[in-house]
Amino acid sequence: MGKKRAHIILDSDDEIDTPEESEVLIGKKSKEQLAKEAMENVSRFLPSTKMKYMMKLVVDSFKANPEEKILVVSQWTSCLTLVSDYLTEKGIIHVKYQGDMDRNKRDQAVRVFMSKDKARIMLMSLKCGGVGLNLTRANNVISLDLAWSRAVESQAWDRVHRLGQTRPVKVQRLVISNTVEDRIMDLQNRKQLLADGSLGEGEGKKMGRLTVGELANLFGLDHRGRRLQYDD
Repeated sequence: MGKKRAHIILDSDDEIDTPEESEVLIGKKSKEQLAKEAMENVSRFLPSTKMKYMMKLVVDSFKANPEEKILVVSQWTSCLTLVSDYLTEKGIIHVKYQGDMDRNKRDQAVRVFMSKDKARIMLMSLKCGGVGLNLTRANNVISLDLAWSRAVESQAWDRVHRLGQTRPVKVQRLVISNTVEDRIMDLQNRKQLLADGSLGEGEGKKMGRLTVGELANLFGLDHRGRRLQYDD
């Protein structure tokens, strides 16, 4: 008691929009709005290269698999706001799941997303993705940016790869070449190899298991457990 419990919501095929669900549904336009925008035919949003590619992945996925849903993940809520504006302009209904929403709104967003035909996309912040969610209705993940730790990202992606998932899960990480993202990815890979090598797992098996002295050195200790002294 008193500890956080896993938040699990089963799939639902209910297609009736309740007033509470309407509060979390984003991008649903009236016929008047659609008619007005068709007359104007002018985009009010200037997307980045990464967002354009994300939209291409979304459209291609919808065409290839009309029933599949997509989880779009970013560690920046400001980025999710821009993505939401872009999706809204394209008339794509979606929901958000992020820390600045109250508990009731987040729970309702999950219920709407898990419903069969209400929202095809969920925009989720990376930190919120670390809680005990079960989002097996989706099996596609688009990651918009990199965290310092690959484990933090994987924890969020695993929301769709939980007990009850019957379809292959596809994760796509969008990285702009020749930018700081390249260096972050290299740092992630080196940290992962170091972790795998210390446990003798994954690609780290090629490195062999680390000795006690090498493990101690990772924590700034010598082989006797004494703190190492470094020159200033």
